[in-house]
Amino acid sequence: MPGGILRLLTDQVVPDIPSRNKIAVDWNVFNAGQGVVVENAYKDFPSSGLGDPTVDTLGASAYYKWDGSVFKRVGGNDPARYSGASPSTIALGGIPAGTDLTNRTISNIIEQAVVVYLQPAFSAFAIVGQPPFIEVGDSILGGDKNFTWVATNSNNVKPGSIIIRDDSAGTDLVSGLNNDGNAVVNLPNPIQLNEGNAEQVFRIYLQDIHDQLVSSYLVVIALYNRFFGSSLTPPNDSASVRAMNSTFENNFSITIPQGRLVAAFAYEATRPDISDSSVKYVEGFNANVGNTFVKTVLNVNDAGGTTRSYKLYVATLGAPYPSTATYNVTVP
Repeated sequence: MPGGILRLLTDQVVPDIPSRNKIAVDWNVFNAGQGVVVENAYKDFPSSGLGDPTVDTLGASAYYKWDGSVFKRVGGNDPARYSGASPSTIALGGIPAGTDLTNRTISNIIEQAVVVYLQPAFSAFAIVGQPPFIEVGDSILGGDKNFTWVATNSNNVKPGSIIIRDDSAGTDLVSGLNNDGNAVVNLPNPIQLNEGNAEQVFRIYLQDIHDQLVSSYLVVIALYNRFFGSSLTPPNDSASVRAMNSTFENNFSITIPQGRLVAAFAYEATRPDISDSSVKYVEGFNANVGNTFVKTVLNVNDAGGTTRSYKLYVATLGAPYPSTATYNVTVP
């Protein structure tokens, strides 16, 4: 046991050790030949019974005997290592059923059972200033991007194992990062999304201390804008449609100021037509007013300037409401 600590368990005088029947608690012997320290042994320890003198390791039954120059192992086994039935037949704490226990130290088995290994995971992954949704035709700008992330159980993250990848392009943007929580990474070119529900996927990886890969995704999705509002005159082209309010949602509210006569909204022509119940007049006890809107189909430019086919619905009131009115719209 080079470098180990052994305790003397004998009543007898060890040759070449000072002549006394007991070893004082404050007395140490260092054997340069094996790097063994005989430490803190005294009269309360009984003889090991395998010949005198013998030395026993604390909490085990591996016996060593002084031969006049070195301690040599003379027998015994080491109960600190498991030698019973294996594999495990039940799950115990952090040890799953079927685990091979043979020759594992008892302390290692206990540690795995009661101190469950907590694998790291990403709880957040983002690009500073980048929204998760952009309009069809819009782009994720190229240049330096500040990627940020949060990894739980970070003590179990292998140093230098973080990779940030453009998963859509199948290329690594950067690798070898430490788990610092942020990195400025160059995006070589803008990424334009030109179809509804098109996705750009970034992925972050880490290795845990057991060399298992863990990853998370950042997805930017392109959606069609829905335009709505109450203008002084009915919108009739791309510019006047885009001048109204916009949203990616299927539900929105049109506020009609007192005195205004026009309410309008537009959405991508690939979706179905509205019905009477698609528009509710809130102040009129949620009456259905969808049938008061007239549909036309026209081209509206997307964020990148490409023309897209839209359905435009316009309602022109015969007389203004006496106060501000609200229409709740549901796009089918």
